[in-house]
Amino acid sequence: MKKYIQEATDKNVWDSLKNNTFNRAKDIQGFIEGLELIEGNAYISLDAKWGDGKTFFVKQIGETLKYFRAKMMETEERPLKNLESYEYLKESEAVKLTSVEHLYLPVYYNAWMYDDYSDPLMSLLLVMTKQCGGTYNTKINMKSLSDKLVSVASSLPLSIKKINPAQIVRGIQESNMDILSAVKTGEEIKGCVRSIFNDIIVEETEKLVIFIDELDRCKPSFAIEMLERIKHYFDDERIIFVVSLNKEQLIHTISNYYGDEFDSTRYLNRFFDVSINLPELDEYVKRRVQCTEGRSYWITMIADDLSDYYNFSLRDKLIYKSRIESAQERLSGREYDSGRFLALFVPVFISLEMTDAREKKRFLEGKSDICEKVIPNLESGKEFILKFLTDRNKAKDDVQFTEGCKLLQECYSFAFGSSSHERYFDKFNLDRDFRALCIKISNGAKI
Repeated sequence: MKKYIQEATDKNVWDSLKNNTFNRAKDIQGFIEGLELIEGNAYISLDAKWGDGKTFFVKQIGETLKYFRAKMMETEERPLKNLESYEYLKESEAVKLTSVEHLYLPVYYNAWMYDDYSDPLMSLLLVMTKQCGGTYNTKINMKSLSDKLVSVASSLPLSIKKINPAQIVRGIQESNMDILSAVKTGEEIKGCVRSIFNDIIVEETEKLVIFIDELDRCKPSFAIEMLERIKHYFDDERIIFVVSLNKEQLIHTISNYYGDEFDSTRYLNRFFDVSINLPELDEYVKRRVQCTEGRSYWITMIADDLSDYYNFSLRDKLIYKSRIESAQERLSGREYDSGRFLALFVPVFISLEMTDAREKKRFLEGKSDICEKVIPNLESGKEFILKFLTDRNKAKDDVQFTEGCKLLQECYSFAFGSSSHERYFDKFNLDRDFRALCIKISNGAKI
């Protein structure tokens, strides 16, 4: 099975910028130009459903900001060519379109990787320290910064032979304890955090841009505490937070945590100064992830209509395309009638498996109404019904279409109903093990 999903590694992010893979250059330009207008502290939410490319987008912004930072700081002693991503980014459309006047220091924090930590604030500080000390060629005083972190952690049983942030990170991972328990008051915490910022945000940096990603996938307690912590302790005019999330999912999480009577929407909105929806991918990019490429086949046309009907995210479309291609290979050479109906029901099965486990179960039991309410409303479904399930010698009118829909329901009931192995279906020559074949082909199994 061919894999289309790409993880947001540095190399893949650089390639996506260089080739403008998702046609996001203007979106990146617009976002960065928006950052340029911000004075003081700001909290920005970037909203999109899971799988729509939020991680790629925020990492593309971060890498673009790194490029401009290095370019603005370039000297003979510190040439831009030493920036690992330079060759990838110098010709990217996002770089060519964007103009940056301020020096930004971007930090990426994957909240989901740390949601088993007892204190989200300390895990964020440690990630910031590690990235700023190891990724950027700055004048950060790592000795001073390390001393401050260790002073906070001194009451914990951490085995630190030499004071440096990397070892502190390992110590935290081993102990997984609340470092901030060593600090007595909220004001002391703020003072400690601000002191750490003073070391991280050096004279060569005007703004620290912190991208918090995957917050909606975290445990409710961690997600809520993260928002509370950053709002309370990171009120520093030099910091901009960009939290990428599925707002609908996070509101649901908060409601489950505090109860249905709690106004989760208003609670969440109070954390953010600006709320941005990730722009939808344009039609050109969507066509590139369609199942139908070049010559059309029934399975690919039906699959594309179903992916639109269920409003698949970009990630889901890529997974779906991979599975449909695998199924198409296994359908090659199938018996005439069975092959035709497998081309219809296989993409239905796969789409339900990806969207609705209960409806998939009903479908396999022959109890689904998808042949009545969904397939006839798809453009490819209508064409399938009119071409194969109506009398070729009669005009293709509404009466014919209605009769074709009834015949489709009969085919489905025979193939998936309880009596499918007890009688011969005289309308079409369908395999007696049609249901099992549909499942095997959908799952990519050999037949």
